[in-house]
Amino acid sequence: MTSYAHPETGPLGGLDMDSFFDAPLEQKKKVLGETMWPFVSINYPRSAAKIRELMLEKDIDTLVSLTFDETAFVAEIEKISDLIEPRDDNHNVDKMEDVETGNDEPETQYDNDPEVLNDSNNRVCCVYISNLFTDQNNFVYYIRGTQNLNMFYLGSTGMQAFDGAVLFTISPHPLPYLMRPINLGSGRYKRLPKNNIPLESIKWRYTYDTARLAWDKSDVDLSKLQELMENRSISPVRDNPSIGSQRPFGPLGPLEKAFETHPGTAEIGAKLQPVHFVPGNLLEKDELDRNLPRTTRQGKKHLRVRWALDDQLEDHRMDRHALRSDSVIEGMRDVHFGGQSEQEYLNLIMHLKNKSQTLGQLWITLKDYMRQRPVDTESELADKIIAIMRREEEISKAKSVAAIRGDKVTDDLKQLEGSVLADRNRALQEFSNTWAEKWHSIFSIALTEELSRRQDKTTSRSQIKRWLMDVLMHSMDGPNQSTAGPLDTQDIQAVINLADNFELERECMDKMQGANNDSEESDRLDTMMDSFEEDRVKYISDLSLRMFNRFGHMDVRKLMLLSTQPTETWEPTDPPKDLTANEAVIYDRNTTIDTDTSNVSNPALSAKQLGKRPVLFETPAEGSKAKKDKEKQEGEDEPEETLEEARARLERIITEANRTDEMME
Repeated sequence: MTSYAHPETGPLGGLDMDSFFDAPLEQKKKVLGETMWPFVSINYPRSAAKIRELMLEKDIDTLVSLTFDETAFVAEIEKISDLIEPRDDNHNVDKMEDVETGNDEPETQYDNDPEVLNDSNNRVCCVYISNLFTDQNNFVYYIRGTQNLNMFYLGSTGMQAFDGAVLFTISPHPLPYLMRPINLGSGRYKRLPKNNIPLESIKWRYTYDTARLAWDKSDVDLSKLQELMENRSISPVRDNPSIGSQRPFGPLGPLEKAFETHPGTAEIGAKLQPVHFVPGNLLEKDELDRNLPRTTRQGKKHLRVRWALDDQLEDHRMDRHALRSDSVIEGMRDVHFGGQSEQEYLNLIMHLKNKSQTLGQLWITLKDYMRQRPVDTESELADKIIAIMRREEEISKAKSVAAIRGDKVTDDLKQLEGSVLADRNRALQEFSNTWAEKWHSIFSIALTEELSRRQDKTTSRSQIKRWLMDVLMHSMDGPNQSTAGPLDTQDIQAVINLADNFELERECMDKMQGANNDSEESDRLDTMMDSFEEDRVKYISDLSLRMFNRFGHMDVRKLMLLSTQPTETWEPTDPPKDLTANEAVIYDRNTTIDTDTSNVSNPALSAKQLGKRPVLFETPAEGSKAKKDKEKQEGEDEPEETLEEARARLERIITEANRTDEMME
């Protein structure tokens, strides 16, 4: 938040920004002036990211309505207003409206405001618009007080935006995170879509334009502020050089060295105008270079201010377009992941596909989780994530300071930002590896339990192979309908190894039961059983890895659906002898394949007639046309037609066709 200082009384008439909002209305008006009070409830500092803001009208689809405790909401948005970081969510807009509180006697910062003294319901109208800016930050504003609310609602069907008192902030967080600490009351959650229905379209435009108006008015003209303060004899500030260069975030320690002070600083009266972009488009790098410079005039002086946005623009493009296809995913394999192996790469890809997220979205989800559960910081990975989050916040604040002061970002800060990005990607890789290990663990346990259950039954080795092949070829549509591509020789060999080991374990167990009196034989069998168990763990691990590389993007519990079904549901009742009838069957290496179908007991179910109904033939009656045709076909072939006979037949056909055409005419 921004504060303005003068020599005698300090910032904002002797008040800091928080105390300023708690001050009575008359004192606020004395500081800011009658004409400026309605729109300076919060003056958010215009950072470099905000200078290139753009209201993405075509991507804003909905508005939402909520009811909540206004006190908690004010505390929350003031707490998070310093967190400036771009988001890459899908472009949509959410709005909240018509709010009541569950707190009967709240202590709010508006208690001394005469406009809200009669508002016993503590009602507030709040609007949340996600991705309002090109850097994907969200815009939150709300209107408090009976008179202000009445004015706002009465104008909702008009053609002009609300021009009253609006408190707003810029939030990098999604709506659920913002609403989590708020005491929801009896209000309604409503969405107002952007469509062509006249009334809804007018309401949508009214609410949206109110946000634009509040944001446009947040650029306070320092020369106008100085003039108003001088006219009211608050303090002589004309000679004060600190106005316009106040640092809102305070010292940042080592990060101070990352900036070089620009030769010129914005003087009193300098006002930066917003950039006018084409709605919905991101300008290219050279176009940004042409548009980013600003010129502010103080007499005959010209001050050229450049904002260092190249890195932010590049990061924004990567976050918006990364991981949209496999070809783009390949482009992520760089030094930012720190010696990424092939399997680690697959772990990351499967994790992103499982969550249906990009790298930027996964990082935001992970940060939100860490904020919700700050006590879970015992693990080394959690400590890394929290440290990266703090470094990101410091860099974001440092960029805002540089933007306000007109400084340029040095190579040291760029290197620091690249280092944070590399650490973030490594943390995501480590998190994906942990997720993959959990996937393998669940699959291995489920597969081991299912094999143990089948040990007690009379399940043959061929049945185990067939079942494992069904699992390996599994898809959401059912067995034997794989969507992960064809199997290779190593996949099939992994199934054979596990099935053979299953058979050997069962035979060893049978022999152990019959060798109770022979201690030497029992010891030998125990040693063999231990060896088989070690091999089973190795084979299950191998099969689990191959399953993950094929179906890691799916929920592992869904993959084990076949293993929880009874044997009768997956075992064929009458396995066909023809190899073509079931191509997923894996035969033993020493088994002779019998393809003879001459002795099939039921011809209607043979491989050639599978699924066809049996046909009944009747003997044609004596003298019938069918009987004559059959006898004619069985007789000798008639002699071939001569050339003259063929020409005569062709002429008859042509004559008949011409006669038909004449009759039709």
